[in-house]
Amino acid sequence: PESEDDAVTDSPIVPAPAGPQLKIAALHTDSTQANMWKTVQVQRRHENKHDSTDRVGLRLFPNKTDNKMPAVPHRRKMSDMIPSDIEKEKEMFSGLPKNKENKDREAAAAAKAVLKAHMEMYPHPKKGFAVQTKVLLHKSSILAKRIMENINQCHRIGLTLKRMFESETTHSEAINAVVSTGKITLTAAGADTKHDDRRPQMDKLFGKILDKYDEISTKRQKLSRHFTKLLRQFIVSMEESKEKISRSLATEKIRRESWSEMNTSVIEKRMGCLEHYQRLKQTTMSFAKHGASLEDIDVVYDKEVLDSSTIDGETVMALNPKYMQLKAKKNAAKHNRNLRDLTKKMEKPFSKCLESFLDYRVHLSKGNKVHNQCWEAPDYGIPGIIAAMGQVEVRRYENLQKVLEHLDAFAKNAYVPTWVKMSLNALWKMHQNCILTKWLGEQVEEHGEAKIPDKYVFNLPCTLEDLASKHWDDSYSRYYNPVHKVKELYRQQGAGECRVNAGDIVTVESKQSQKTGYWKCLVLSGAFRHHHGLIPTRILEKMDVCRDMKLMHVLCIDAGYYAFEKHLKGEYSGENLAFWRAVQQFRTLVKEEHRQIRATSIVKRFIIDDAEQQVNIMARHRNQIEKDFKGGTFDTGLFDAAQEEVYELMRKDSFS
Repeated sequence: PESEDDAVTDSPIVPAPAGPQLKIAALHTDSTQANMWKTVQVQRRHENKHDSTDRVGLRLFPNKTDNKMPAVPHRRKMSDMIPSDIEKEKEMFSGLPKNKENKDREAAAAAKAVLKAHMEMYPHPKKGFAVQTKVLLHKSSILAKRIMENINQCHRIGLTLKRMFESETTHSEAINAVVSTGKITLTAAGADTKHDDRRPQMDKLFGKILDKYDEISTKRQKLSRHFTKLLRQFIVSMEESKEKISRSLATEKIRRESWSEMNTSVIEKRMGCLEHYQRLKQTTMSFAKHGASLEDIDVVYDKEVLDSSTIDGETVMALNPKYMQLKAKKNAAKHNRNLRDLTKKMEKPFSKCLESFLDYRVHLSKGNKVHNQCWEAPDYGIPGIIAAMGQVEVRRYENLQKVLEHLDAFAKNAYVPTWVKMSLNALWKMHQNCILTKWLGEQVEEHGEAKIPDKYVFNLPCTLEDLASKHWDDSYSRYYNPVHKVKELYRQQGAGECRVNAGDIVTVESKQSQKTGYWKCLVLSGAFRHHHGLIPTRILEKMDVCRDMKLMHVLCIDAGYYAFEKHLKGEYSGENLAFWRAVQQFRTLVKEEHRQIRATSIVKRFIIDDAEQQVNIMARHRNQIEKDFKGGTFDTGLFDAAQEEVYELMRKDSFS
């Protein structure tokens, strides 16, 4: 356009005035030679001072809160060409200190080196950002939001640069048209040279000027088209990155919900199993109080109708409760008339417990499959999805790096617009600010590092095999009565209380008592060993399993008892622990008739010469037990000497 009034005012980018007009019409007038040379000199000065094809572009960094495009300047000002970020925080990531002292220079150089290391490590396939994102597995929405902010910012930059280069292309085409018109006019004017001998020299001079303008506009047009094509690809990649982030976030949400539902289901199943197990244990306690033992009954099932199933890759025999039942032994039923009735009462809780345990084991297998899908699948698991988000961010970084490297390579070219050169610093600063390494460390400090949950394990008090082999007996409270240490001396002050000294070890037999704040305990060590009574909870301190614990303490803890029992079976001396357990049960019986039934079972099983599990005790202890048993003495201390001997044997030979 020849003036500002002729320009398109509603265009987003307004070309700047094209400098002093060529005034080719003056060649047809009878102006003097001085005026003509004056025009040429003005043209040359203006060409050296300003680039006539430059124009004012939009600010590259509009405020995030402004949805409207910034106002287009109507005059050519250098301050309008410089992006706003150049005026603000010039020292950011530049490494250039305000003062030139050595310390500041060293600090700036160190900061620049750290930034360079971050930029080199960012796209690394094994140590880069995509791998580091796994620490935010539990905060995927925060990570996706931050990556989306970077993508949106790069998308805005790409659109702005694309518009500006398209405007450069349009402006170069307009200049080419003006130059072509000038050449035609100059050719027509050169035909009339009869009355002016200097006219050919002037025509030659102006021809060179027009050729120069034509060369500049043509090369700038090629560069603008090249960058327009590159920026179109960049914009398309940013739009695809937005879609990938949205899809990854939706898939991750589905996976997390699936895992949460399975986790809740497993917890509910386990609570149901513990409830059925508690009922079976209570039934077993009442079973023992009436003088019966689990050794007096058999678990009968038909091996031919057992169901086989595959659980966790292994074929196992699934115990079907429909084909299993409890039956009292004939010999035991002769000595205890209530044994058959007690066995019938135990059948229902036993069947329910067995069924719930079997259902829990199958459900754990399904839960582990969901765990593989949600946490271990390389592509569709949650860690893979989070890493895919990181890969999108790395591709954004690499695409922007490519665009800036192209701009940087052509910045030294004389045909590149001035606004490109002035905007490069701000673009590089924005590129450096989008690196999320530091932000990732801040999020880990605030929210902590995420960990992949472990697979499900069968964590019930006993297994299905224990139920089938009658090893769920807990009549003397091994599972729910942990070991405690007494913190201070306590003297009994009321009925039912027990005296203990500081440092004594006790095991809680019952947490339910008539006195609030008291537990019924059994003293395991100290001067009041084997005493029962109420002890205030404020002086009890729970003990964990450690190497310094005695055998008695370990036997009162679930994990310790099972470990020691497994160890004894490996040494083929499991009858010692079985005898010790039977005597513990015998000591809890109150009625003498019940003790007589249990004593008969213990003598036939462990004491007599042809017993199935005869224990190795002294002859005098064996003879004393047989003498008291035949004499009808069934007090609670009948087997104390033999139990103490067996305990010492286990402690010295096996536990040590």
